Amino acid sequence: MTIKDNIQTEYLNNGKDYIKSTLVFMDDCNYKAIVLDKTANDDRIRIGDVFSNKIVETQDNALKIHTKIENNQYEVIYIKAKK
Repeated sequence: MTIKDNIQTEYLNNGKDYIKSTLVFMDDCNYKAIVLDKTANDDRIRIGDVFSNKIVETQDNALKIHTKIENNQYEVIYIKAKK
């Protein structure tokens, strides 16, 4: 996954597919990810879907995020990779 200029691109299938979202920050810890484009064959995620996200914990290069779409909530941990 990469983030540049508030555009998040998540790569799937060894980089063959992607889901691209715009990030809209509400405050320092809350943001929405709105799906702009995708090539991934995942019918659960559609263009226009809005994920509400809350950063709940940070440590070193790791972020713990609670993400919610419709009535589903998930906990995700992201680790920053070296360039």
